[in-house]
Amino acid sequence: MRALLGAARRKADEFFKNFGNKFKEPTTRIKEPGALEDVISERLIALSLELKGLAGACPVFKEEHKRDLLAIMRRCDALASSVRALLGQELEGHVYWAENSGRRYLGLVGTPIDIGGMKVFSELESAVYTSATLATGGTFDFVRERLGLYDAEALLLPSPFN
Repeated sequence: MRALLGAARRKADEFFKNFGNKFKEPTTRIKEPGALEDVISERLIALSLELKGLAGACPVFKEEHKRDLLAIMRRCDALASSVRALLGQELEGHVYWAENSGRRYLGLVGTPIDIGGMKVFSELESAVYTSATLATGGTFDFVRERLGLYDAEALLLPSPFN
């Protein structure tokens, strides 16, 4: 287990070093899959399998400890899946980018281009958006398109601050 943890740690260090070297800007659009080599997901899967085996093979573990091991196992699986999906750009209709704020934060992001198909608002009877910047050029076309609110009613009111 220690060897597996050490290998996973080394691959994580390698991944984040490569990330920092590749994506130096605060925000970098990733247009093609494979912009960064996936050196970590296989190690996460191997760690997950070892944790699963450990949780099942040790009858002396308290149930609470088994739950903790299984929770860590699921987290490893989820991280591996996310890394593969983001680096491989597996999610159709998404845009991808990397964020780098120096040593404090590195992020891989994938977000849908059009959220209208997600039916975000289908459970709501109404939603009210207020902002001085929702309308551009006197229309709500941009925000309607970005949010998928094609059939929404809109009202543009004058500002009392003009």
